[in-house]
Formats: sequence, structure tokens, C-alpha cells
Amino acid sequence: MGLKDISINDVMPPDFVFSQFVDGSISGKEKGEYASITDMSSNPESISKLSKVLVRSEFTINYEVEVKPFVPGEDKTAFFKANVIDKSKDAQFVISTFDKAGNDTTIVITYLGTISSVNESELTTLLTVSPNTTTIVPITIEYTVVPNTAVVSLELVSLDGRKTILVENSQKTAGKYSFTVETSKLTHGMYYIQYSVDGKLYQKKFVKM
Repeated sequence: MGLKDISINDVMPPDFVFSQFVDGSISGKEKGEYASITDMSSNPESISKLSKVLVRSEFTINYEVEVKPFVPGEDKTAFFKANVIDKSKDAQFVISTFDKAGNDTTIVITYLGTISSVNESELTTLLTVSPNTTTIVPITIEYTVVPNTAVVSLELVSLDGRKTILVENSQKTAGKYSFTVETSKLTHGMYYIQYSVDGKLYQKKFVKM
């Protein structure tokens, strides 16, 4: 059950102000400073103030997050920062905030690890995904089979390794193939397209906003 204060005419959700640096860290304008969350209102007299800041642990992977203590219902601004734990691996940070009037904002921040398992030019030739960032638009996956015949497996996997959609699992002859995958029912976050052919595994990433 969600409760909100209907006596306050606050219709604007809280707003995030942050910077993401090359190492994936999330701070204010300067590295190491706290990023901010501020409840917004078109009328200064109708600001309901923040009620909750929630780090979505079920979707946050490979990030350590600090949220400074604040007083719900009294403070209109809260502060946080986050750092990637293992910079060689992909990471994702999801945080939600709510004000007392029931308005809410959720942001998804992703970081791409610094180590790639295959040569990028080879990967681009064998597997493409477009668009690589989407809201509810379907994605188009194109892959190439180089051997004369090969057993091909193509699946969509979430960042935490859960298999979400099996696109293809069959024997294919040499050639280029294309699939369209619906994304409207996927939750926000980063996903892998895993392509297995002839004993080799290739990956491409895309983000559902």
C-alpha cells in the first residue's frame, strides 16, 4: 500500500543531479562530491519534501552505494554517491526516490567493463544489435554463421546472468540471419545478447531505459 499527502499540491517528482566519471563512479560535479536528489515544485510553498530514497538492490550489480541520512518529510534534498566495485566487469546502479505527495523518479546508470573477451572488429562482423539503447522499441539482432553448418544458440541474458529470452537454438547453414525481439516487457537495465556458434561465445550489450 502506498500513502501520499493529498493536502499538498505537489505534482513534480524529485530531480537527480549527478555526474558519471570514466571509472563508473557517480558523484556531484566534482569527483568525490555527493550527487543530489531534490524535491521539485512549481510553487515553493507546495514542496512536499522527500519521503524515501531507495537503492534498488535487486537491480544494482557491482556498485557500492552510500546515501547520506536525511529526515523524511522535512528535508527536500538528499545526497548520495556510488563506485564500481570491480572495474573490469560491467555494472548497473538503479535508485528510486519519492516525495510525500507520491511523486517518484527512478534512474538507471550503467558502466561497461574494461575487459572485452573478443576482438571488437570480429564481434562487429559476426553480431550486431540495434538500437543498443531503447525504451519500448523492439531491437533487431543480426548474426552471421561462418562455418558451412553450425549449431547456433542466441539468447538474451540479464546483467546478473538470468536467461530472459531464448531467441534461437538450432543448426544453421552459412549465411546472415536477422531477428526482431520485443523489449516492452523487459525491466530497466543492461542486457547481453549471447551468441554461441561453433564452440565460441560472443556478446553484445544493450540497455532498456
